[in-house]
Amino acid sequence: MAAYDESQDLIVQAEQASRAGRHPEARSLYGQAAALQRQLLEALPEGRFRTRSAVGLSAASLLWRAGDLAQAERLAHELMAQEWLEARARTGLQELLGRIWTQSAASPGMAPAGAQPLSLTLSGGSVTHGLAPADVVEHAVELCRRFLRRMAAWCVGDPFQRLPAGDTPEVERYRVLLATPVPGSYRLDFYVATAGQFGERPELPLEVQESPTPGPSDIIDTCLRFARFVREGNRDGVRDLVTQEEYRESLVRLVRSLVPDGRAVAEVELRPPEAPAEEAVRFRAPHRSAVTSLLHDVCPPPRRGDGERPLALRGVLMKVDLYTSVIEVTSETGRRRFKIPAVLDDVIGPMLNKPVKVTAHMPAGGRSTMGVADDVDLADEAAEDSDLADASA
Repeated sequence: MAAYDESQDLIVQAEQASRAGRHPEARSLYGQAAALQRQLLEALPEGRFRTRSAVGLSAASLLWRAGDLAQAERLAHELMAQEWLEARARTGLQELLGRIWTQSAASPGMAPAGAQPLSLTLSGGSVTHGLAPADVVEHAVELCRRFLRRMAAWCVGDPFQRLPAGDTPEVERYRVLLATPVPGSYRLDFYVATAGQFGERPELPLEVQESPTPGPSDIIDTCLRFARFVREGNRDGVRDLVTQEEYRESLVRLVRSLVPDGRAVAEVELRPPEAPAEEAVRFRAPHRSAVTSLLHDVCPPPRRGDGERPLALRGVLMKVDLYTSVIEVTSETGRRRFKIPAVLDDVIGPMLNKPVKVTAHMPAGGRSTMGVADDVDLADEAAEDSDLADASA
């Protein structure tokens, strides 16, 4: 197994080169590792089906990461024609072929060959085999895109501020790309690409241009680590990974917004496509309350003035104006307007026209006074109306 051990060393070197931004070197190292694993595949006894299946999938994946799409596709087809191939390896090769075809059909420079995506998989509820309601998919795509963009801004050390509505390479160093959904599932692959990959030159301050920037894989890895800490309720991990309070609060809120309601979607999964199933970060409806508790623990409490009173309200989010930072919620008791802090910007848009629950603090005065929202989250439409009530009633 000397060839296998040597290939593993090459993979480690390739990952280090990729994280350092030395992509041609990384692709070369992945190619060398793939060649060694193909040699091992040919040398393995025919009866070792499980080992041959695992090594074959690994070799094809390494060819893909090396940017040799044609060889990766050829090997995948050769392996899938074998009766001895195990089911798990067959599924992995099918997914790999989907990524190869996506990259082969993409415009040059859109998704770098061998780039590692972040996979978002929706399952259960109203999501069936390859079909999902359009509004459910749009909601998940928008939240994941915002999660990646906000994490990218944190990773490069940008000051916390409102993100532009769309990906804007003239002011941001990264763009989020969405691949074609993987056939036969509802899995969406998100890629992070630098603005330079589009032929665009961001007009960034000189000191920013000269500062070291993390690679797309670093941003995706950080997103996964952060989501895992949130899923596990690891307060220290969340605090240590994102030390700036506004970024931390915004990112926890984004992860909470990805947690499914249990009806439209039963489970949301985040992972790199090549990672084993046991390494996936999965969320189900019961996790929402736990994430809310974590949010209260790792984020600063809202600032309240003398005489201000708390308010809890359930209603429908009817209006969002990010220019004035004002939202409008309609409930059984009428309409109310609230100012929202900047940390709610990323999550408030996808809630428009949906039932929400709002916790806020209200200044002293009559009903016409505008409160400040402490938290806005999607409400469970099936919940009892008594769960939240207008405290001013």
